Amino acid sequence: MKVVIIGAGSVANIAADIINSQHNYSLKGFIGTAEEDKAFHEKELYGMGAFLGDHSIIPHLYEDEVFGFIVAIGDNYLREKYFYECMRHNLHAINAISADAILRRDISVGKGVIIFPGVIISTGVSIGNNVIIESGVICNVSAEIGDHSNIRSGTIIGGMAKIAKNVYIGPRSYIKADVGKNNVVPFGSNVTSNLEDKYREE
Repeated sequence: MKVVIIGAGSVANIAADIINSQHNYSLKGFIGTAEEDKAFHEKELYGMGAFLGDHSIIPHLYEDEVFGFIVAIGDNYLREKYFYECMRHNLHAINAISADAILRRDISVGKGVIIFPGVIISTGVSIGNNVIIESGVICNVSAEIGDHSNIRSGTIIGGMAKIAKNVYIGPRSYIKADVGKNNVVPFGSNVTSNLEDKYREE
């Protein structure tokens, strides 16, 4: 199946490397912003695929027999927005999970998930849709990660901890309590008490 990556930055680079190394899909190329289109249109990115255009081409991907996508953008709000835009146009969200990650067989993984090399996912962990988990992250027993969340490098998530949707966990944090939706946890945080939900303007 032909697939596209929504995004053109460092996360897109990692996702492309995972997709190309495992040969489960055929990478058609990258889609980005109008500004990125001006800079990269039809150019090869990272030696792994052409920049195809801006988001206006998403409704027309079927015409080129592109049926799959993954959103490789670090910003949770934008990643969620483009995830649902692609779904509305009947594209299928694929996963990009590195062969160099360690995952127990009994975990649950949603759609559109990117798991970098060097991640360790323990038994009973649940990962929602459209989640990014970066290198060096350890998810301990029965932890939960909600939809559209981004877990940055070197973070440790304690057993049974629940991270709700749209959460950003900064690098090298330690999470041993529940984190409510829409929270932004700064770099190097030690979260020992539950964080309440936060509400964002749509």
